[in-house]
Amino acid sequence: MLMLKWCETRKIDTLYIEINAKGVILKAFEQFRLKTCIDFKPWGREPNYIFIFKGEGWVYEYGQTIHFRQKNSSKDYWLNGLLSNKVYTSTGVGFFMHFSTATGTQGDKAYLQSRLFHPKRRSQCLQFYHYNSGGVDDQLNIWPMGNLYLYNLGGLQGSWELYHVTLDVSDKFRVVFEGVKGRKPSKSGLSLDDINLSETKCPQYTWRIRDFTSLLATTPAGSETYSPRFLSPDGYSFQIGLYINGLKDSPNKMAIYFHLTSGPKDNNLQWPCPWRQASMELTDQNPDIQHRMNNIRMITTDPTKTSTDCKLFNGITYFWDNPQKVGSLVIDTDGSKFYRGPGNGTSNYITHDRLKSRSFIKGHDAIFLLSLEGLQFLFNASEILMKYDKSFKFQLHQ
Repeated sequence: MLMLKWCETRKIDTLYIEINAKGVILKAFEQFRLKTCIDFKPWGREPNYIFIFKGEGWVYEYGQTIHFRQKNSSKDYWLNGLLSNKVYTSTGVGFFMHFSTATGTQGDKAYLQSRLFHPKRRSQCLQFYHYNSGGVDDQLNIWPMGNLYLYNLGGLQGSWELYHVTLDVSDKFRVVFEGVKGRKPSKSGLSLDDINLSETKCPQYTWRIRDFTSLLATTPAGSETYSPRFLSPDGYSFQIGLYINGLKDSPNKMAIYFHLTSGPKDNNLQWPCPWRQASMELTDQNPDIQHRMNNIRMITTDPTKTSTDCKLFNGITYFWDNPQKVGSLVIDTDGSKFYRGPGNGTSNYITHDRLKSRSFIKGHDAIFLLSLEGLQFLFNASEILMKYDKSFKFQLHQ
């Protein structure tokens, strides 16, 4: 266990930078913990500690990945003894697990069981790729500790789909995948690959951009592609804007921006949106998770940030206020209407050279992992009160 000490600053106008930087650094240490098993805790006046400051860098991702091979060894993470119709299938570059449902009768089952895990934290994330080439009513069930977590996972037919399943297990456990043959005809079956279990939070949402290779070749610079709208756990609606070929004055690199959008719970939320950190993570799809290096950008909603950052008088417009107040009306592709607030991000998210140098694009697709969660635990309440107090007092006396 290593002690973590923040380099604190008392300058009021740098609080936003410090809060956002803390969130980024915690993300980096979380990934470092997964790789090294070295844990970190906030500094509690111990004599030895690590001193942290904001800088530039990349975040690694690590976990326990299951790559299937034809011969078992004592180091295999997954046990195969319970599989009744196990098939190792070669793609030419590797192997994956396949539950065949092309033959047999309705209700036939096959199992893939993990080794025994001894969790140190209660939160786990199970990640895997699933390919459905079976019948429309074939089922893939997931059972940790005898509890059904995911039922009737069919998946999009004809493509490998990335899934994240949040587990909440405190005692030792195994994970069991159960394939069940349905009644409808099947051409092949259910396939699994790159199964990863790590003691960390799952991303809240996955945005998969299909045929990204074609979009990269045809999308003009300055053209923005929007994600679907998502809802955070506490009710804030948000959307990602991506300039695949960059801004007009900054081509050959992707730009990315985070937007709040109007949503069903807006009337019950606090505005301006206070201290939520958005994580926009382009996935390195390398099959070996130890070699992955995702590209991450984080944005924090400072409730005192203004649209100009220079006007401090009554009638000011807050950047992260309700999108119905500060946003623009948008008509979606399905004809529905909503408001999109201003975007905050970077015009230099990733260069095209780096984008093509790793496995960010695989099977012509790109995958983004998205989350929006609170950061209130990162700062002292008195700091926030002091910032609000000075800001609002200054407004009232102008």
